Amino acid sequence: MQQWMSCRATRTLIDITAQCLQCLMHSDTESCIKALLDTSVIHSPYFDWVVAHVGSCFPNTVITRVLSCGLKDFCAMGYEHNVKNPKLNSVVGILGHLAGSHFQDIRKALLDLFEVSLLYKLYCVYISNLSYIMCYIIYLNNLFLSGVWKKT
Repeated sequence: MQQWMSCRATRTLIDITAQCLQCLMHSDTESCIKALLDTSVIHSPYFDWVVAHVGSCFPNTVITRVLSCGLKDFCAMGYEHNVKNPKLNSVVGILGHLAGSHFQDIRKALLDLFEVSLLYKLYCVYISNLSYIMCYIIYLNNLFLSGVWKKT
């Protein structure tokens, strides 16, 4: 990553991306993160570090949104079809890059996701894919432990 960031053109593009994300922070963050994540999937594992670097500028927002986009994809595809889901591999790769300096932010985002699932169960609020939240967290953990994030 340091080699890429030492290149002036790459550094400029990354800075522009971060500035665009900052401008969209309050209006359309989800679409912006989804676009970054989709690009990461297409160019994985070579683009995960870019999303992670941009994510380090806005760790709470990016971590939460990357987890959210991954969860939506996980729910849409069903557990059986997620065995080799490239988007989830990118989610794990991005979180792996961020884990070194933002481990506590990732931990908090995962705990918040877990607590949301417990609150929904406690108050009997209907969510069609509630069980997927726990499966998703476990699945990400398995990918992370199996070393998918190290391959990026």
